Amino acid sequence: MKTITAIIGSPHGSASFTRGLVADFLDLVFARCPEVEANVVSLGASRIGPCTGCFRCFESGICEVLDDDLRKVQAQVLAADLVILASPVHANHVSAQMKAFVDRSFAWSHALTLLGKPVITAVTAAYSDMTVAQGYLDWVACALGAVPVGHLRRVQSNPFEDVAGYHDAQALADRVVALLEERQKPQATDANRAYFEELKGLLSYLPAEYARKRWTTHEWFAKTFDEALSEI
Repeated sequence: MKTITAIIGSPHGSASFTRGLVADFLDLVFARCPEVEANVVSLGASRIGPCTGCFRCFESGICEVLDDDLRKVQAQVLAADLVILASPVHANHVSAQMKAFVDRSFAWSHALTLLGKPVITAVTAAYSDMTVAQGYLDWVACALGAVPVGHLRRVQSNPFEDVAGYHDAQALADRVVALLEERQKPQATDANRAYFEELKGLLSYLPAEYARKRWTTHEWFAKTFDEALSEI
């Protein structure tokens, strides 16, 4: 059984416009592959407090300071075969709920914890431009080691924005099923490669012991991102 975990960064729970976009897309996937299982996680209904900036996660790889729902949500992300990161646009950026989840998972961005996992980014807006929020979520995916494989967008009540957007979603659903059925493999992006090379330098002086151990164990300092990806 293949699993998709969708992280919904809206504060509005089941009534979320963002959740509606993801649900419509999952229906397209289910129509093609009924065996796929989906976990839809509402950050608005979860207790995930803001990062305190203590940097203790740099040493252990996990947040040991706040006792909330973070580890439960992270476990669902780790167990998924594909992840959807979805957020409404708030003040021209992702929501506070999504930002808290990303900040609290910051140690993953040094350890490439989601190496090779395919990720779809999704944004919704009433009127705001979605470029900044979408770009940020794409960066987050690359920072976690994941491979961006597509985007979803929706404005107001227009399904997939327009007819062209709906066709794009259909094509993305085809791609997702091919990835889950292992008929295709995630393809590294230039952003993946650039971030990987940047980390090699950063880890020489950052107090990120957990990440350095992981890099050393896998001998990533002597490899390219594509080489690291090919070994998982």
